[in-house]
Amino acid sequence: MSLSYLRVNGVDTLYVGWMLEFPPLTEQQFQAYLQRTTLEYANDLERSTGMDAQAALVKSTVTLGAMLTNGLQTKNQFLHAIVVSNTADPIGTLWYSRRNNDGQEFAFIGDIHIEPDHRGLGYGTAVMNWLEDRVRAQGLSSIRLHVFGHNQGARNLYTRIGFEETNVMMEKTLD
Repeated sequence: MSLSYLRVNGVDTLYVGWMLEFPPLTEQQFQAYLQRTTLEYANDLERSTGMDAQAALVKSTVTLGAMLTNGLQTKNQFLHAIVVSNTADPIGTLWYSRRNNDGQEFAFIGDIHIEPDHRGLGYGTAVMNWLEDRVRAQGLSSIRLHVFGHNQGARNLYTRIGFEETNVMMEKTLD
């Protein structure tokens, strides 16, 4: 799906019954985002791997630190607030990167977060449509992501908009 965007005050704006803006995160927003994301990723690791809470927090901190070595200035990392136009507070965040694997360049979604009270209203789909168009404009032909198996809402969204599973890890806990 190709959509048209407006540039409002230098910010990409998408209109779909409401207008979404995607300004880059400010340093203050980034610090709050990093704190929230570190805890959420640690919780996901704990839930999906059985890792103890402290080990999961350490792994989350190290992993995110390695990916965002220079914070907002890290090369090929793009962090955006998701804002409904004419409102003050973001309703979510989007983090994606430009990656290269064996000569194939692609976009990789590090995180997409819509605040719980804004979920189920079409914002996630709109964000993904905006990202697809942005990635195409950067000359990339695919978007990849990782989603934890227990995140059924995200898995449903990704499947509905055309993502396909490329590999699946499974586990059976024995008595």
